[in-house]
Amino acid sequence: MSPGLKPSAPRRTLVFAFLCLLWLLPANAQEKKTPWTDYHSERWMFCAAFPSGWHPEELFDGILFRAKPHVGHDNDPVITLGGYEGKNYEGHYKSLEELADDAQDDLRDQMVSQLRATNTDSKIQGSPALVTRQSYLRGSAPWSAKHILVQREDGVIMELSLSGPDEEFERLLPQFDEMVASRFQRTCAGLPQEPRNSSSR
Repeated sequence: MSPGLKPSAPRRTLVFAFLCLLWLLPANAQEKKTPWTDYHSERWMFCAAFPSGWHPEELFDGILFRAKPHVGHDNDPVITLGGYEGKNYEGHYKSLEELADDAQDDLRDQMVSQLRATNTDSKIQGSPALVTRQSYLRGSAPWSAKHILVQREDGVIMELSLSGPDEEFERLLPQFDEMVASRFQRTCAGLPQEPRNSSSR
């Protein structure tokens, strides 16, 4: 370019667009990071991490997380983590398929309709697992759920699930899958009970 000449309009536009891109990249990278809070079950000796914005509620056999504060209705998506002895009344261990059928019966007792479910055998950290995908109507609203049972060597059944209205379920499923794949340990004795915040790697 000759001295004293100004950049052409297309070139000025290109430079401006490039500067805007440089300004936006750090913000986008920051938005993709999900803060997580660690959780340790002293009773069942498992640990996991859940999205820090979720609201935990302690249960008898585990913990439940709501995407929003509980306001007296059950129309919001939830993640549940828990453990229990997978035995029948005679003291014999049930198969994962039998336990999944029990969960289906429990869901029917909640007066849902048009329940459909598919089971897939899997392995989680070397332990047998069963993944169940469910779809049903709660009232007139379509819901989906992903229900995972993991059988530990000591006979304890670890249960992880995500359920919610279809649109919310699809939005939260990647976080749930990340939690199962990289933020859940079926046995983690000795970790501190107090929650502590962490960030995605």
